[in-house]
Amino acid sequence: MNRSFRLSACSLGFAALIVLGLGASPSLAVNWVEVGKTTSSDTCYYDADSLRTDKGLLYVWLKMTLPRPEYKDFLKGYGASQLLYYAVDCSSRTAAVVEFNVYDQQGSLLDSLSLSNWTYQAAPPGSIFSAVIERVCSPGASPPPTPTPPTPPLAANWIKIETKETGTTHYDADSLRTDKGLLYVWTKTTFAEPRQLGKGSAFFTTLFTYDAMDCSSNTFAVLAAFSRTVQGVLLPSRSVPGTTPVPMEPGSTAKALADAVCGLDTRREEASRGKGGQTEAENASSVGSGFIVSSDGLVLTNAHVVPSCRAIHVTTASGERRTASLAATDPQSDLALLRTKGGFSSVAAFRVGRTVRLGEDVIALGYPLHGLLASGVNVSSGTVSALAGIANDSTKLQISAPVQPGNSGGPLLDLSGALVGIVVAKLDAIKMAAAIGDIPQNVNFAIKADVARLFLEGQGVSLHVAQASAPRKKEDVAAMGRDFTVLVECLNGPDAK
Repeated sequence: MNRSFRLSACSLGFAALIVLGLGASPSLAVNWVEVGKTTSSDTCYYDADSLRTDKGLLYVWLKMTLPRPEYKDFLKGYGASQLLYYAVDCSSRTAAVVEFNVYDQQGSLLDSLSLSNWTYQAAPPGSIFSAVIERVCSPGASPPPTPTPPTPPLAANWIKIETKETGTTHYDADSLRTDKGLLYVWTKTTFAEPRQLGKGSAFFTTLFTYDAMDCSSNTFAVLAAFSRTVQGVLLPSRSVPGTTPVPMEPGSTAKALADAVCGLDTRREEASRGKGGQTEAENASSVGSGFIVSSDGLVLTNAHVVPSCRAIHVTTASGERRTASLAATDPQSDLALLRTKGGFSSVAAFRVGRTVRLGEDVIALGYPLHGLLASGVNVSSGTVSALAGIANDSTKLQISAPVQPGNSGGPLLDLSGALVGIVVAKLDAIKMAAAIGDIPQNVNFAIKADVARLFLEGQGVSLHVAQASAPRKKEDVAAMGRDFTVLVECLNGPDAK
């Protein structure tokens, strides 16, 4: 099927690109700046308000309007304009298409594709796209880095809003937050039948959205969106650029959500403020675990252990306390890389050569309930209960090894002492008991080591690896793990150092 639609004029082509799923959404409030016309008399614009930077790339919406509509069989209609979301590498003056949308003369969406395996290409000299790159990459055009959008909670307090023929929608009561008069909340919609965002995109069964609601004006905006495919894979989100609030229509799911949550959390922000206007979260410290991944001072932990810290400290089993800095983070995988000064003698080794097996024995190490339990490394053992997490999340393992608050970020080892996972979460027994009338026992989760390997290799970290070997005594594995497991402290108070 021929999907071409004058893409050569203001785009880089779509050959061999693979559909990913949810992409960025076109800006609702735009500042279109005309760049010029192509040789085909198409007019090309970029949205100055959509410019975003992230990890060295610049993202921008482009619009191309045709002098006259063109009929295309694959569209079953006349295409009049295109909106394209671009990732631009200003250092190499190359770019790739992230998302492609085609609209008719009435502004109705005819086709939409979100793309992965982005192919970066250089624009021909003198072309309209070369002019676009020069314009958006010019000094002063690029905005500050875009804040990373939040990710859906692993264990949440989902409360049903409504059930329709198309599916059921819940909101997460624990995610409710207020800031500057807006209420923020996570929602989850589970569809009765798999659906697609656009032609050719991946089928998904669950949609998570992070919404900002203005209860006073009865408007809302979607800030981030995630989809879970029929295979259970959670597709990463891109933040929605330039979104403005839209009305909540009577009978809509958004209106049902507002009826459920508006007024529930309006005093949380003000009530939590203490001396100096600092909120409890701003003054609080969080404690978790981590482990050494490089002899030159690198430590891996969960991203949720070190959120917006004023200062970070890591303490080894021998009692040595060091200041650390955040070297890299991947909120979607819930991983963070910390850098400390000085070297380490003991380093965790990632298991290679054999995949984790169902029922395999594992050992979790960390610093649970720090200040209440023993101050040293705590050890618990169990088995791999399932090879996927909640809703068949293929990036997680379910384990029976008991974990507590503070275990997050700690290593999960096999009986040879090699790393097979990173402890990340436990199922909330109290909430589950309220929901199902029973208390789940030892339902805990760990990020698979392969996910962490990809993250670390992407940061240029040279990892230690080990083949799965003959099992050791558990006390010997505990002694090995003790030497590279560390306490991680995130300090948020104004006097944190």
